[in-house]
Amino acid sequence: MIAALRNAQLGAGILGPSQRRDENSSLTIVRAPIFSHTDIESGPVNSIAEILAKTGFSRPEFVRPLLTKWDAILARYQPDIVISDCAPSLNTVARGRVPLTVIGNGWTLPPDRDRPLALTPGQGSEDAIWDAGEAVLTAMYAASPASPKVERFTDLLRGDHNLACTLAEIDPYRAIRDELLYWPFEISAPTARAGQSRSGGLIYLPKSHPARGLVEREAGRLNMQFDAYFNDPPMCRSRSVAVHVDPIDFEKVIHSRQLVIHHGGLGTTTWCVASRVPQLIFPHDLEKILIAKGVVEGGYGYAISSQAPSLNFKAAVEATINLTVPEFDIGRMATLSPEASIDAIMSGPQQS
Repeated sequence: MIAALRNAQLGAGILGPSQRRDENSSLTIVRAPIFSHTDIESGPVNSIAEILAKTGFSRPEFVRPLLTKWDAILARYQPDIVISDCAPSLNTVARGRVPLTVIGNGWTLPPDRDRPLALTPGQGSEDAIWDAGEAVLTAMYAASPASPKVERFTDLLRGDHNLACTLAEIDPYRAIRDELLYWPFEISAPTARAGQSRSGGLIYLPKSHPARGLVEREAGRLNMQFDAYFNDPPMCRSRSVAVHVDPIDFEKVIHSRQLVIHHGGLGTTTWCVASRVPQLIFPHDLEKILIAKGVVEGGYGYAISSQAPSLNFKAAVEATINLTVPEFDIGRMATLSPEASIDAIMSGPQQS
């Protein structure tokens, strides 16, 4: 097995011990080609096509080193199958050359369509999205060491076997996706905890999040206990907020809380939806805004702009706690555990 990782040293530290415990395993860790560019274009984005175009994938001189290095890796190691996650350059080199399985969350793995899609239906210019997709395709053809087998923009993000690993509730393409979804690999299988009492809240915000100070301060004024993690030292101390130095184990904590306040990350949102714990989200970028939109539309919580000029924090917390959170859409799921999703990867296209 060949693992091509952005941080090969970190990967060796994580995967190395597992490899040594299994004498029959053979694992080679190499550094994946890293995309580098000199500028990022500004302007509105409403699609993956525009994101790739604006970050440099529409520039052959930026794409060429990626394609060349992936071509060399495949030529050297001759894999029987390629498994990729949001790797348009690897997908371009591998397509038609070796069986290609693509995994990803709803954000990175769009449905199979001839035209690139808006992340939010009805948003953005269809012409602008199409032009961005064509610009990326043109750059791939111009930069490729061989004639690529991609014909549509969607081919850059999909393979022969595709596993969208997300819940329907937070899939930006949930209204049009017609394929089953797979359980995310980083989240353990949901467990029934009927009748379990819940108390207190959980706060998780990155240290640079603009709402971090407000949330920590206002939570400290409530007659309610919170555990919090910000990945930096506490900004303030109170009897109501216990700021942890080490990361909090969501699997052990989230299901027992009355609410979770967070930034809208996929992992945190998935834990909350699966555990039926209401969430109060402060999104701060496009991905988090789209995730928060799904949470609000599904009745799983509320979202507040990080730039809100004023906020009745106590009222927002009380409203969130009083939500009756629905069950997530289990009927859309092909698998209900990380282990089952891994089995689906290894079983090949017949299971897709």
